Amino acid sequence: MTPRFSPSDAQTYDHRIRRLVPSYDILLKLTNSALSSFLSSKAKILLSGVGCGDELVALADHHPSWMFTCIDPSESMLEIAKEKAIRGGFSDRVTWETTRLEDFALTEKFDAAVSQLVAHFLPDTGARENYLRRISTSLSVGAPFVLTDYSGNQSDDVTEIQPYFHWLKSHLGETEATKVSERITSKFHPINEGQLSNLLLRNGMSSPRLFFAALEYRGYYTTRMNDEMRH
Repeated sequence: MTPRFSPSDAQTYDHRIRRLVPSYDILLKLTNSALSSFLSSKAKILLSGVGCGDELVALADHHPSWMFTCIDPSESMLEIAKEKAIRGGFSDRVTWETTRLEDFALTEKFDAAVSQLVAHFLPDTGARENYLRRISTSLSVGAPFVLTDYSGNQSDDVTEIQPYFHWLKSHLGETEATKVSERITSKFHPINEGQLSNLLLRNGMSSPRLFFAALEYRGYYTTRMNDEMRH
């Protein structure tokens, strides 16, 4: 189960995420590039855990005919995303769902899906696989899925991952960096590329291809396979 962000968390998220995730804005640009290489000028995109809508803005600004379904359990964060959509002039192309992906009533197949910084909150005890299976069943055959998460070793104390901890200290100061490191160690459930590949293959998707790497964060794209390709 992904965390529910408070109204105060939502208000500070855009500033905070750029201090936590190295090259965050480059990630948004590369996500657009990854999807653009697969999709036509018209497409229906599922954004799972869209939060305050940064990926929505990055995609909608470049693709005036794409339609979006944005899912997030935090009403406060969706309100910020809605404001961005209104300012950007594309709110008429967005459907909003204040819910978790697991509870979303799937009524259509999507041409692509995006999950940014969501799955690392899900333990690899069935919750993450259920999440990825839900994404897979939402996609048309051949549709791309882009996902980015923290990928440090589960057993690592983040303060011992020197390059990333140095990044946090340089942006937050040592005291706050240590607190963030403790939260990551206790709240995140990272898996490696091999584990991710097994989960994706078991649930109808291809092996992941790396498109983004910044210290402990990794972004991959995969595609929905048809049943014949799975066997």
